[in-house]
Amino acid sequence: MISNDRSQPAPVRAALQQPLPLGTLAIVLLVMIAAAWQWRDGPPLSTDLTALLPTLEQTAQEQRAQQRVEQRLNERLLLLIGHDQRSHASALAEQTATQLNTCGCFEWVRWQQQPDLDKVGQQLLAGRLALLDNATRDQLLHHPERYLAQRAAALFDPFSAGGVVAPDRDWLGLTRHISLPQGNGDIAIDATTGAVTIEADERIWILAEARINTTSFDVAAPVAVRDAVALARAQVTAGGGELLALGGVLYAAAARDQAAAEVAWVGGGSVIGIILLLLFAFRSPRALMALLPVSLGLVCGAVASVGLFGEIHVLTLVLGASLIGVAIDYPLHYLSKSWLTKRQDQQHEDAAPQWHSLTALRSTLPGLRLSLATSVVGYGALLFTPFPALTQIAVFSIAGLGGAFLVAVGLLPALLAGTRLQPASRPLALVAAIERQRRRLSSRQQISLALVAALLTAYGIARLDSSNDVRQWIRTPPELINEARRIADLTGEQPTSQFFIVEGEDVDTVMARSRALSERLAALTEQNVLSSFRSIDQFIASPAEQLQLRHALAKLSAQFEPLIAVGIPAEQLQAELAVLQSTPLLTPDQALTGPLGEPWRDLWLAGSSDESPAALVTLSGLNNGSVLARLAGELPGVRYVDRVAALDAALDQVQWRALLLKAIATLILLALVALAIGLRPAMAIVGLPFAAALLAAGALGLLGQPLTLFGLFGLLLATAVGVDYAILIHERVGGMVVSLLGVVVAAVTAWLSFGLLALSQTPAVSNFGLAVTLGLVFCVLLAPWAVPSGELRKSCE
Repeated sequence: MISNDRSQPAPVRAALQQPLPLGTLAIVLLVMIAAAWQWRDGPPLSTDLTALLPTLEQTAQEQRAQQRVEQRLNERLLLLIGHDQRSHASALAEQTATQLNTCGCFEWVRWQQQPDLDKVGQQLLAGRLALLDNATRDQLLHHPERYLAQRAAALFDPFSAGGVVAPDRDWLGLTRHISLPQGNGDIAIDATTGAVTIEADERIWILAEARINTTSFDVAAPVAVRDAVALARAQVTAGGGELLALGGVLYAAAARDQAAAEVAWVGGGSVIGIILLLLFAFRSPRALMALLPVSLGLVCGAVASVGLFGEIHVLTLVLGASLIGVAIDYPLHYLSKSWLTKRQDQQHEDAAPQWHSLTALRSTLPGLRLSLATSVVGYGALLFTPFPALTQIAVFSIAGLGGAFLVAVGLLPALLAGTRLQPASRPLALVAAIERQRRRLSSRQQISLALVAALLTAYGIARLDSSNDVRQWIRTPPELINEARRIADLTGEQPTSQFFIVEGEDVDTVMARSRALSERLAALTEQNVLSSFRSIDQFIASPAEQLQLRHALAKLSAQFEPLIAVGIPAEQLQAELAVLQSTPLLTPDQALTGPLGEPWRDLWLAGSSDESPAALVTLSGLNNGSVLARLAGELPGVRYVDRVAALDAALDQVQWRALLLKAIATLILLALVALAIGLRPAMAIVGLPFAAALLAAGALGLLGQPLTLFGLFGLLLATAVGVDYAILIHERVGGMVVSLLGVVVAAVTAWLSFGLLALSQTPAVSNFGLAVTLGLVFCVLLAPWAVPSGELRKSCE
């Protein structure tokens, strides 16, 4: 039967004039004003994954190196513009650079090499001893006669390319052997346009670079950059070319889009499901007011997170959207007492006494208060983990549940004053039939079921993989992965987050150790352990090596015959040799200030005056990090930094600490519940949800799913919600069947939220949603045993 559900303004108006609803309305207004103020300049959202990671102990040099590696990965955008014809490729590259330079997203966009040739020439002359490539330096040290013969031949070779420095300023031709590695052997500089070109895949590719004008994790920047690149790609495609792009900002944009989509379908899907459930269960549109506590709960969670952390991470927002399924439990528990009228008069439904919101609230309020307290204790334990992700989620959840409870208790009953609920009979009859079947289980049958469940759980837990991988927190779209692979194949550019730090007491020591490391890494590149690396010793020789070369050049005058034979006056050669002998030795700091040092500046960690020098060695295309870790242990002053592996280890430690804190919180929870209802029932109320968590962990193992840190967090959340269910079953307001039906309805709303999370394409979020969903399933199955066995029969009559 559908009841008459006309609006009744007089009871609502009278109820709203009471002190509690008025005070609650004032608090709601303040929260909404705070939210509007926090969002006045746009959403205070963050996609910076590093903001949620545990803090690692790092030296000043390591922090500086980490920052430079992250800047290179995240603030740089690499572009390749390809076409079948060279002229068209150049035109498209120029068009792309112009369009990106005017979009406002970038500090600069470069597709041409346009150095100041005068400054380059000056640095080449000043660095003839310091910046020589290793092969030329070795030849001058060990086979100078061979070098001079080759130089004499090159002076009169019409096919020999000219250099920046005129021959009469560099008769020995040393400046011609100062070069910068530019990737694989197919990369060259077009002399006409100054573009860096690659010939591959039957196309001419032009390399362009851009630097975004803000961090790639700024909430607005990723989308703006992604859109600008998409527009440039469309223009290049229309011109018959192809554009490839690689940069951390594009991954950040994908993460933001993914988070927005998941918030929409998790939040929207669960709300739609809850609306349909409320209409089906309570057959009254006014029952939809139960969503008011949920709405304020989400706003309170966001306000608290932004207030404490300055912003809210999109991952917190995704997981926070699932709070809908928990926050709605508070109004549902007293709305579900409307089924009590059905139990009192099953045959004469029209004569059933009317449900009253305030009466139902008063009867369930003790259990609701205890449920809120247990939830706060459960989430509160996570505040003390050294893990910003759990801390932010805990703050969001505590504030959200507090706000939902406030509205559910202080405002919603007044809004529902005078409402008549006539809930559907079928759910009540179904739950009653299930409960009758449960009560018919003999002790032997119950023990047998428990043993089977225990064996399966033990087997599942034994198969459970509890390792953590921070890369499970993100989902990289396949199109970005494929594009990165193509760029890596074309350019050899495949940067990694792993790197080496080389330290020493002085510059010579650092450079010598860097050279030793480079020799070992060069051998590993031939073994395909990595594709390439960048080291400061590839750019500049140490002062000791420069001095060694100067001594070797002092003996060169006796071997000038090949150059004299081609017409170079011996006096000019001697004068040049004298200049080289008097040229000051260059330090890395001095060499890096010139235009030639720009690509290498991030590799020298100058630090403060009281710090020892250090150098950074970056890697590309790493295939086996364990080999490099062993290599660092074999070389003095060399440290291998793998932040991903360090974070995975830190997450494992956080996992154990979270378990310890949860155990402490459980003892507090047990004491809290025992003070309210006694020790013996408290042990059942607290113990049953943890048994459910063990069953869920075993189920994860049987399904072949890992137990990640977020999965563990999900199980802990399920236990907190399960304690609420057990408390409401123990209270049995309205009888066992009515209370159990209220728990089932609450659980369905939670499954609607967390079940959708289990479908997420982000592995960590999916694992969290699946863990919570399984945990709540077992919490509902075990909840009826929260009633002491001696009261089972009486409670169900």
